[in-house]
Parts: sequence; C-alpha cells; structure tokens
Amino acid sequence: MKCTLLYGTQVHRYASRAIWIYSRCKIGHLTYDGSSCLEIFIARFNNCARYFKWDEEDKLFQLCGSLSGPAGQILWDAGTLTTADEVMRLLRNRFGNINQAERFRAELRARKRKPGESLQKLYQDIGRLMPLAYPGRTSELSNIVARDAFLEALDNSSLRVRVLEKEPVNLDDALKLACRLEAFDKSTSQEAMKSSTDTRRDSTKFVKAASREV
Repeated sequence: MKCTLLYGTQVHRYASRAIWIYSRCKIGHLTYDGSSCLEIFIARFNNCARYFKWDEEDKLFQLCGSLSGPAGQILWDAGTLTTADEVMRLLRNRFGNINQAERFRAELRARKRKPGESLQKLYQDIGRLMPLAYPGRTSELSNIVARDAFLEALDNSSLRVRVLEKEPVNLDDALKLACRLEAFDKSTSQEAMKSSTDTRRDSTKFVKAASREV
C-alpha cells in the first residue's frame, strides 16, 4: 500500500507521519473527480482524517491532492485556499447533490433496463442514482422510492406487478424477487421450448412412419 500525496519541500516536515500513513492507509482510494456522489467522498475523507488524526494543514494538503479532473479545476479557479473547509464549500457549490438533485431525479425517472442488461447491473445503477437524486440519510420513504424506481426501470409491467404482489419493502427485496421470478420464467420457457421440440420430433416420426405404411 502506498500514499503518494506528500511531496516537494514538505516531505521532510511530514516524514515520520508519511511513513506511518504509508503502512496503514491507501489514500489513492480517496479521490474525487466530480462524477460521483460528493457527500460520500467527504464522509470517507472525514473518517480517514479522524482515524489518522490529521490537523488542519494535513487535511488541506490531502484534500487538494485527492481532487482530479473537473473537481481539481476548482483549485485553479479559486486561487489560494487556506482551509479544507473552504475547499469543501467550493466543492459543494459546484458538485453538491442539492444543486444537482433535480437532474439526477430526471435521470432516475428515465432509467430503463437495456437489452441484455442484468438485474444486478440495473440494481447497482439505481443504488448509485438514489443518493444523488435524494440527498440525505436513508429513510423508509427513500427505500420505497428506490424500490419503485427499480421496478419502473425493469420496463416489464408483468414482472413489475408480480414483484409488487410479494410486497417488497426496499430495493434489495425487489432485486431478490425479480431475480427469482425471472429465473423461474426462463426455466419455464426453456421447458416449454424443449416440450415443443419433442412434440415436433414425434410428429415428424409419425408422419414418416405413416408414409412408409402407405
């Protein structure tokens, strides 16, 4: 594991801490480019800061080094920033879920299962969009919204109704039921195809036998 955010003239200043972080933390996991949920990144960053007991200067240094792409651009646009809180404020202004929630809600409503897409992949994408579309802690209401968004995204009214008949309470329950019902449907379809093939084969044999008798 390695941590590569300490560099330049400050290396000697943080040498002892860098050695400890090198052996205990992979800061590479703490990166943000503006395309994922900002609040999740900030929560992970704050957890890491508490665990490793970073002071304000450490947090600013590590946070700035964790930004890339469009998110890293704010470091150029904003000039000199003196605290991690200032950087987070700018990040929230530009990438915060609250400011973009309506866009993600529209994306959630428009999401439909693609041809050949697995239920698990659809489930993962709904789970990704939910905290972006509805920022805040998970609640009973948000569980229902996530469940309904998943069922609508199935784009299969028959499967949707059959899952709802089982009264799933959240997204996870809806996925389990949908997987079970879809597997049953595939198994039934395969058996029906096999039976149809056997029937045609038997019919062909009967016709050939009748022809020989004539």
